[in-house]
Amino acid sequence: KTIQQNIEPSKKSTTIKIKDNTHPKETDEQKNKRIQSEYQEITKKMSTQHSKTTNEMFKNEPTLWHKYHDNRDFSFKGYDKQEQIPINKIINYLESKSNRKLKILDLGCGRNSIKKHFINNTNFDITGYDHITFNNSIQCDVSKLPNDNETIDICIFSQSLMGSNWKEYINESIRVLRYNGEIIISDSIERYDIIKKYIDELKLHIKICNNEKTNRWFYLHIINDN
Repeated sequence: KTIQQNIEPSKKSTTIKIKDNTHPKETDEQKNKRIQSEYQEITKKMSTQHSKTTNEMFKNEPTLWHKYHDNRDFSFKGYDKQEQIPINKIINYLESKSNRKLKILDLGCGRNSIKKHFINNTNFDITGYDHITFNNSIQCDVSKLPNDNETIDICIFSQSLMGSNWKEYINESIRVLRYNGEIIISDSIERYDIIKKYIDELKLHIKICNNEKTNRWFYLHIINDN
């Protein structure tokens, strides 16, 4: 017998399996990781570059701005205590002042949710500024505000002190605030020390300070009484 006679041929099929070129459906875990990665990438740029660069970036590619806020909104939905999320805590604080006539600037307002929440409150005159206009906000780099000196009662920074020149934002808020006007700042607890240090350098009066290390965010309520 020859070698060929002793070897059995491998099994084959007369039909061809068609390759599936469609992408497999994204799992919830994969989606969460992708969203978090996109959010972190844009956040890093906004945190480290000058606000003028960020402003130009979003003007040239508005979809990035929307993607950032889509991802942030998605992320917030996962937190257990919704009342502790910065914007919700600030809204709750403003509710306590809802019977007063106040001019308020929401600096880095995102989707202008604070103005939307108080849309039926005739006592509040709220203006939201951000790099992209959304829900009647005004496009603006908050390092240079269009408002006149000493015309505003409250300036809000809800996770918006982002950029290498973030101190300029605070300086501008002081310029436009009336005497005894108020600055509300909420940001990552990891940034408390550096922001608090600058507030102290400006000799501003801190009315309320919540900086518990177990919380993700700190809150500063500052009075402009210099």
